[in-house]
Amino acid sequence: MGGEGPTHDYKVSFDIGSPKAKLELVRDILAISNSGGGTIIFGHDEVSETGITNDVVQALDSAKVAEWIRNFSSPAPINLSHEVRSIGRGKYILTLTITGSRFPLVVSKQGYWKGANRKRERPVFEVGDIWVRHSSRTERATYEDLRQWILNAIESERESILDRITTLVNLPDGVELQLVSQAGQPIDSPGNLLENAIRRREHNSDHLLSTHDLLWLFQFRENCEYNERNLSILIASALRRNPTLYWWLLKSDCMPEVIEREITSALNASDRDKSDAAHSIVEVASIYLSTPALRETISALKSSRYAHFRREGEAWNGRRETLSNIKQRIRSSKIEGKPILSLGREEMEAEATQCAARLLRSKSISLSRRLSDLTRAIWSIETGHI
Repeated sequence: MGGEGPTHDYKVSFDIGSPKAKLELVRDILAISNSGGGTIIFGHDEVSETGITNDVVQALDSAKVAEWIRNFSSPAPINLSHEVRSIGRGKYILTLTITGSRFPLVVSKQGYWKGANRKRERPVFEVGDIWVRHSSRTERATYEDLRQWILNAIESERESILDRITTLVNLPDGVELQLVSQAGQPIDSPGNLLENAIRRREHNSDHLLSTHDLLWLFQFRENCEYNERNLSILIASALRRNPTLYWWLLKSDCMPEVIEREITSALNASDRDKSDAAHSIVEVASIYLSTPALRETISALKSSRYAHFRREGEAWNGRRETLSNIKQRIRSSKIEGKPILSLGREEMEAEATQCAARLLRSKSISLSRRLSDLTRAIWSIETGHI
């Protein structure tokens, strides 16, 4: 199982009699929801299962926890679900799944507890707080977080409009609809889509493929030509929108200079759509860059004007630990309780294609993670890096 991050948290234990523990859990859930959704796993740390008792399982029923959240936040109820797995000896693993909030959830009531002397009230959060996850830490939202929410909302609305266009246009019999680029070039194949994107990037270095584009291209990946020009924009785009990243890395494995160039480009580009890029840069740089180039990359992250880049750079604990975390995530990833690595290559590919198709119809944190796990596993098997 992978390490902690913006959408993934472990809690070895939970004190059901502690007001402080309850408030801290509320805060962590708000942060994960505000960061796109994710999971909290109880009775587990990053390497082993210790389990929790049945009374803790009952206290952490998702309906009860959702009620805690409603007491302290607005504007809307949070969507939670949970799964329980027995590990024997009266111990269990509970996974709490948290749906991402479309709009930021704001603390509407102070959460405080009394210390041991029961004289001084200690607030865990204040009215008006907006909590988010920065890497594996729960912190108050920054200006950068708020700006990114706005940009994501704009992108989401743009894609929604495009989706409505495809479903609402009624054409007369015998008339076909042809999608074209701004320059009038047809977009009816992976090659045309990539060529159009490359030409636009030549005029605007910040232009990238959208999430929709990457998923569509992944579905038709066997029809893509994996030359240097195409791989450059695929890697650049997937560093920001990463469910398919490791597939394009697989195709770029024999061209490490492309990967290094696009890592540098992502560090220096002025585009604002880089919310996923910090963690991706660290992972990919740790795999592919030489030691001097890796050190330069981490130094650039630490000195970046982007707060999430700086945090990722400061949190980096070396190439060995990063590679170990990637390996652990690959080995522990499962689909319907079955280890991904137990699947055959054809099964992985079929499952990945299905994930991409479903994501094209509807956004889903869990499906994005599944596609990311599948492509990462395929990359690992084919390249032998991990």
